[in-house]
Amino acid sequence: SHVVHGLDFSGVIQIKEKGRKKPNIKFTNVVLQANKLEQKQIDKENFVFSASVGEQGKIKTKGTVHTAPFEVAAQLAFTSLTPEDVFQWFSKTPTLRDSKGVISAKGTFLYPQKEFQGQIESENIIIGNVKRPVLRAAKAKLNDFSWSHNGQKLAVKYILVDEPEFSWNRSGEKDNPIAPASVFLRHIFLPEPDSSSSDPDKSTAHFSLDLGRIDFTDGAVSYQDMRITPPLAIGITGINGSISKLQYPVAKEQSVIKMSGHIEGQPFTIEGEGKLMQDPPTAEFVFSSPSLPLALFSRQLKSRTGN
Repeated sequence: SHVVHGLDFSGVIQIKEKGRKKPNIKFTNVVLQANKLEQKQIDKENFVFSASVGEQGKIKTKGTVHTAPFEVAAQLAFTSLTPEDVFQWFSKTPTLRDSKGVISAKGTFLYPQKEFQGQIESENIIIGNVKRPVLRAAKAKLNDFSWSHNGQKLAVKYILVDEPEFSWNRSGEKDNPIAPASVFLRHIFLPEPDSSSSDPDKSTAHFSLDLGRIDFTDGAVSYQDMRITPPLAIGITGINGSISKLQYPVAKEQSVIKMSGHIEGQPFTIEGEGKLMQDPPTAEFVFSSPSLPLALFSRQLKSRTGN
């Protein structure tokens, strides 16, 4: 039998799934050093790993590693990785894996638990089709982020999204006005549901989500209402606000929604509460705008009155 006591490696590491020609990820400029691998009890750090990913990505980690059984407890930090680089290890959700942006993070990673706790930041975010994205944002910060693959749970104490841009289209007379926001939140924060089931919660009910608060600053919404003639298109800008207490599968408390901004230059406020992560979502709002001019709706009013 052979016993590996240590490892000292530099070079290139490629990782790819079976049957796939292109690597899932390629590490260059690799430095991997580990010692005392034969010991079952390790109290001090016994490995370091650093590498480059792509053109700008960097990853560094250090901590303890055991080989029998294989266990890792490490301080992990990376910068300038793509969503595909990051999310391919944790999620099958196309919404996340196909998005664009630059991601950095710092925290603690555990294996085989597959858990990460720490802080995550992203810049130049595009979710959805690049030409017609569901969401754009300049920056996003996730503080006190806690994720467990084996435990099937995600908790984030605080999220800040800067300059989000969102499209809101209404076409059916009976469509739920908050459904687009709910669908987006579910796609981002919940596992991908089983497409073969008519119940979107059947395959995800085992997953636990707890988001403390999401703040957004200087946001914009492109609103289109196709239910009326001619269709109404309105720009909503300067949006600042928050959504708090988002929970799944059971909402122990109502989510609280507060926001303010401008509709075609005129100020407005919205306050309300509801259950945004459940299907179907429910909410009650109070909308206030002291100076919204009827001229914004002149074409639609003319088509109804004939004048």
